[in-house]
Amino acid sequence: MAQARQPHFYEHLAVPDTIDGRFDMIALHAILLFARLKAEGEAAKARAQAVFDILFREMGASYTSVPHKIKRMAELFYGEASAYMNALEADDDRALVNARA
Repeated sequence: MAQARQPHFYEHLAVPDTIDGRFDMIALHAILLFARLKAEGEAAKARAQAVFDILFREMGASYTSVPHKIKRMAELFYGEASAYMNALEADDDRALVNARA
């Protein structure tokens, strides 16, 4: 979460400093972490699940209608995660660039 909030992304890399922009940065960092943990095999599976649980608890903590918001965030996250993971696994730079488009 802290890495995704680094000002550099918003001040120099044209990431919008909005709820959506911040969600995208958190999702991207989480996806990269999950890709790394996946490469570690079964031993990292529990760690990946714990990170996932913390991630959505952190992102949803400020919402009053948490269950609905969490469900929508999870849907968005899974869509982005699928696109990014497929691109990473295929070592396809073009698909990686277009994963969020």
